[in-house]
Amino acid sequence: MKFIVVAPNISSKGLASSYRISLIIEFLLKKGHEITLFTAVHPIKPELEKYENLNVHYIRNNRDNNYFYKVISKLFSVPDPMIFWCLKVCSRILKNRKTYREFDYSFYSSPPHSLHVIGLLLKTLLKVPFISDFRDDWMGSHRLSHLTIVHKYLSSKIEAKVVNQSRAVFNAIPIVSKDLKLKYPKYSHKIFTATNGFDNAFKERLLDTSFGEKYNQNTIVYCGGGYKGFINEKFNNLASGLIALGLDSKWKIVSAGPGIEVDESNKGVWKHHGLVSPQKVEELIVNASVHLSILPEGDLINSRTIPLKMYSQVITQGSILFIGNKGVTNDVFKDLPGIFFLGYNAWENLSDFIKMNEEKLEEKHLRNVDKFNFQNIMNDYISIINNLENPK
Repeated sequence: MKFIVVAPNISSKGLASSYRISLIIEFLLKKGHEITLFTAVHPIKPELEKYENLNVHYIRNNRDNNYFYKVISKLFSVPDPMIFWCLKVCSRILKNRKTYREFDYSFYSSPPHSLHVIGLLLKTLLKVPFISDFRDDWMGSHRLSHLTIVHKYLSSKIEAKVVNQSRAVFNAIPIVSKDLKLKYPKYSHKIFTATNGFDNAFKERLLDTSFGEKYNQNTIVYCGGGYKGFINEKFNNLASGLIALGLDSKWKIVSAGPGIEVDESNKGVWKHHGLVSPQKVEELIVNASVHLSILPEGDLINSRTIPLKMYSQVITQGSILFIGNKGVTNDVFKDLPGIFFLGYNAWENLSDFIKMNEEKLEEKHLRNVDKFNFQNIMNDYISIINNLENPK
């Protein structure tokens, strides 16, 4: 089959936002499907560049470097500020409508939810059906803010139209699938759950004993963003607590990611690597004693968010400390050994928790996580796509 795929960023610097869509693209390419990709950030991930059945078009996002454009897009954007870039992509496609009319599907993974507007337009103007993939919730998300009640109303109408007109709607979060089926019972037959998962190539690399960073102390590893100073505050407090309890001779913190700074007094117990490649992230987490998986301030109790990194952490043998409000993360990972679900207030006494639970945290854990192997997930995913009714 031939797919139009639109994804703003599937570069190596795309972090979590590019992980799912880039794996989906790669699995489709491996199955021999032809993909024409429209993206904004150059270059795409190196592992995708080798495929001859991938054709890439780069379309600049003017919002990235233009303050005036950012203001305008915020004021007039529905469902989100990426709508103007999406309309630009759509215009480019329509200029070559004879070619793209022959495609089987267009495909979008959101957020940004504006991507699905392209699908609606191409379905109307070119008769090309589209498939929607929700990494996060849309109208049910507490993280999605609308400028006015009018913006929110229009956004809800677009969501309803997307669910109505998509050939299939995939959701990474199980509770989102459940809620969408209740909200749109007429279309429940085409709403599916396909969680995130770990890259099988990473699992295979774990078998190589020479792979990964070697540590001479127990390590607490975090790889991710700084959350606007949140990590700086919490991790510097944790580092200071380890030193105060005399644990710095046995434990150390290792981190990687943007926007993180280590206080001078904590550099003896905390090593930060800055922004690193996905390959380096894998090397850092392989031999971790403890993984920190967090949700930031403002996340609701009964959270509808799952930290993406947990899917990779569970295939290592390290313990996992999930710090955040109770929600879907607890439900999805509840039966796996060596995962400690700590409430949001755990930050206040985290170093004490580590001291009291040292022996448990040092244990190695063998987990049955085949259901989180993204290769297995994508085999089912593509099977569903292949079994959709003839779109034309």
